[in-house]
Amino acid sequence: MYMKLLINLLFILTVGFLPVHAQLHVASGETVKVTSADELILFEDLSNNGTIDHLTLSGGNAQTITGTGTIGSLVVNKTAGTTATITSGMLSLTGVLTPTAGTLAAGGFLTLKSTASGTARVEAGSALGGYVTGNVTAERYIPAGRKWRFLCSPLSGSSNNSVIYNWQNNDVPNGATGVEIWGPGGHADPSSLNTGLALGANASMRSYGSSGWQNVTNTNTTNLFDGTTNNGFALFQTGPYNNGSTTYIGSSGSLPSGVATTLSATGSLITGDHIKSFTATSAGQYFLVANPYASPVNPASFTEAGTVNRTNLENTLYMWDAKQAGSNSLGRYVSYSISGSAYSNGGAGTGFVDNTVQIQSGQAFFVRASATGAATLVFRESNKSATGAHTMFGSGTAAVGKTVRLFLQEDTNHIDGAVAFFRAGASAGIDAEDGVKLMNSSDNLGLRREGRTLVFEFRPEVKSTDTLYVQLSQMQQKAFRLRVALEGFTGAEGVKAELVDRHLKQRRELSIKDTNNIDFTVTADSTSSGERFQIVFAKAVSNGGGTAEPGEVARMNPYPNPVVSGVPVRVDIDGTKAPWSLRLMDAAGRTVWQQSIKDTNQRRVDIDMSRMATGVYQLLMTDAKGVQIVSRLLKQ
Repeated sequence: MYMKLLINLLFILTVGFLPVHAQLHVASGETVKVTSADELILFEDLSNNGTIDHLTLSGGNAQTITGTGTIGSLVVNKTAGTTATITSGMLSLTGVLTPTAGTLAAGGFLTLKSTASGTARVEAGSALGGYVTGNVTAERYIPAGRKWRFLCSPLSGSSNNSVIYNWQNNDVPNGATGVEIWGPGGHADPSSLNTGLALGANASMRSYGSSGWQNVTNTNTTNLFDGTTNNGFALFQTGPYNNGSTTYIGSSGSLPSGVATTLSATGSLITGDHIKSFTATSAGQYFLVANPYASPVNPASFTEAGTVNRTNLENTLYMWDAKQAGSNSLGRYVSYSISGSAYSNGGAGTGFVDNTVQIQSGQAFFVRASATGAATLVFRESNKSATGAHTMFGSGTAAVGKTVRLFLQEDTNHIDGAVAFFRAGASAGIDAEDGVKLMNSSDNLGLRREGRTLVFEFRPEVKSTDTLYVQLSQMQQKAFRLRVALEGFTGAEGVKAELVDRHLKQRRELSIKDTNNIDFTVTADSTSSGERFQIVFAKAVSNGGGTAEPGEVARMNPYPNPVVSGVPVRVDIDGTKAPWSLRLMDAAGRTVWQQSIKDTNQRRVDIDMSRMATGVYQLLMTDAKGVQIVSRLLKQ
């Protein structure tokens, strides 16, 4: 009788939606195939020990759900105030739970699955939450690889909330699940009777507090979540929980690639708009934030204007990308500019940051306080996203406006980066929009300004000349590539850009249309890294005659400015106004260099200032009609 019903059911579903007003039973091994949840709408009870691709629970009556089967996507669209209750078994959700109306009482019998194919998520529901009650088991699949991840579980609760109870399977090895955690205070047999740690030279799990990174020294007393919110951790994952066995603990040579595993935790699903609160004891203090939702979240949603989702926190989010690239295989920080809607690095699959801009379910990240005092970050149901990825990190969408993206590469792999934004109204000094660089253990690229290294730098539009100072720090001695991509600049604006290499005492014009690749090598010579590179901009501006103020005619402005040791100062000449008279004077008004330009085809002049003293100089340029242009030069 059941098989006949199933065959008829499948036939009906091919021609339209089916409202089912009787109990639905799906036996083990059987599959109900539909293409969307609105094609199968159930008003009565469900017993599912097989697979249902899509299902909607509806009606104004109470519904009972049982079984150990799987549901692809589930829509709860019951009359407000009514409940569908899972009473037994353990149903698995592999796709999307959409809480439209009514309540789903999970009762500890629902698992949000996470596998190599994807992670189940919960769509946006009521901002007040409460649309799922009772305990839920949330999984997070971790790909193979011995590396750090910033992780959390999207749950709350005051009981059975320890790390060992959840991520260590309550001390029960169970195939490719859980994770081995170790440290100096570990034991040959970790359990609930000791620290829960296996023996290991260094801690493989850390939390972050007011004093910085802190080793997790006891997984029995360290909680993944509490009755209010969830917590974030850094976890060095090498393989499943194995009761302290040295199989997954050892040198990278003994286990070069690690083993994939699935972490699972059980508690109350965090629903509704959720506020993370912090207290900063000083400006610039970092906080590790756990994504509270079983869903990706759009990082651009943390705005401080309009709908305020961020108070007393800077414009930059800091994440850890666990993807392998170059010789540093443990991962590396990437940063996201909220107002710029962009990551510091770009990938396309070969380096750090894959093609998603979302904070993933189970991912933790850093924020930074703007000033001393209270700070908040608001997660809203409306900011949930459908974009999922196992790497849990991604590249940003292209920013609107003029942008300079800098990528540090080893071979063809991106290993670090920074972004400069040129925006009308942006500050020429450091302000809340600029993002401070969070340093990696090696091979860092940033933008230097006012004694600070930035990962995001917002600057005003180029009006005459401007300079970006590129900082390379903690570099390994080897070959690298610097990629420079100028976006949004057009030739019609008259903007030109040059890259100055202070180490090689060279400069080259940069294309504003194509990505520029600059191969270079870091050696024991200190000048081969540090502030080795500068990007110098000049913009042609029309002059209405008379004596121009400094900087008005950028095409005639000298650069680089300030002067770079060993690099001649260049002045672009408008040959149509020749003959020109050029005179360089020191601070005392003495002429230290002069030259006349009579050739109307000459387009540039180089000034060698290598033997001149440090100080402020003035360059006076007079054209054939007596129009004078004055520019200041600084030699430090």
